[in-house]
Amino acid sequence: MDYHFKGLGMAKKLAVRTGEIKFLPKGEKGTKGAQMRSREWAPGVSYLEGKDSERYYDIVLYNKRLYLCMRSHVSSSVTPQEDVANNGGNWALAQDWAFIATKLLLAERIKAEQIDTANLVARVLKTAFDGPRVEIAGSMMQFFGNVAANIRFGVNEAGYAVLEYYDNDGRKLYDLGPNGITQIPVSAEYWATARYKKLSTDSLPGTSDIERLFQRKEYKQVAYSDGTDYFKFYSKMVGPSYEYPDKHQKVFVSKNITANYIPNGWYVDTPSSDSPNAQELMQVMVGDTGRRLTSSDIPDLSPYNEAVYDYGTIYCRQIMQFAGGGVVDTVTAYWNG
Repeated sequence: MDYHFKGLGMAKKLAVRTGEIKFLPKGEKGTKGAQMRSREWAPGVSYLEGKDSERYYDIVLYNKRLYLCMRSHVSSSVTPQEDVANNGGNWALAQDWAFIATKLLLAERIKAEQIDTANLVARVLKTAFDGPRVEIAGSMMQFFGNVAANIRFGVNEAGYAVLEYYDNDGRKLYDLGPNGITQIPVSAEYWATARYKKLSTDSLPGTSDIERLFQRKEYKQVAYSDGTDYFKFYSKMVGPSYEYPDKHQKVFVSKNITANYIPNGWYVDTPSSDSPNAQELMQVMVGDTGRRLTSSDIPDLSPYNEAVYDYGTIYCRQIMQFAGGGVVDTVTAYWNG
């Protein structure tokens, strides 16, 4: 096609080029890659490896470890840990694979360009799942040994800077807080030997053990050789807490907190030896009025106690009832010397 322009007595012919334009049909949208799905492992669940036709690839947590699904399957009773150990092929231990740096970091919701290491926010940071590690949460940092957190420091819930030390059982030993350093009192465990004679309450009439105790009157004459050695346990104490609170001050048949308790029953202390002067008895002051004393004079005088009169010497001895290794009841016996 030619074009002519006329004007000012001139005519000019423009060059002509002919071309062809083709419109290509729009191609189909490519399939979207599988997305990461994380959850705790359980039997009887369908897990996916992330093939082209699958929407997800699965990562599971089992026994504090992460595992990547390598083959789509429905889980049985075989755990990921057992599958890896036996080369079953369904799972791979996550820590052993580069997918942590590829599939995890390049997943749709965690793109590498979205991670700003100059402004990274995490709720909890751990250097390991268990064993010796450091954990950071909020404004507190904790240092763990093999058992428990032994050091804890930072700013506590009240807004105070603290530095605390703990033993392996979680008991606080030292506290450097707003009031200065505080040492938590610690007492070591120990055993005390106690010698008791068990009193009989058998083969006597009466409606109660106490009534039968006063009928038999074994408490009056007690020799060292009548007794048996038992052992009272005092638990280690850290601050206000006992290491074995349920065993503290319990009486055992041997120096072992797994041993049997002192048999249930009524007991009295024995003298320190069998010498005639070793009978250790409490005495009550008297006024030598000769009258019979009542509970108005002696508040803990049992109604089953023998008659006691206000003259001469009045002796008394405490009788203890043991059950479950501890004293559950006491009664005091009085008599004239």
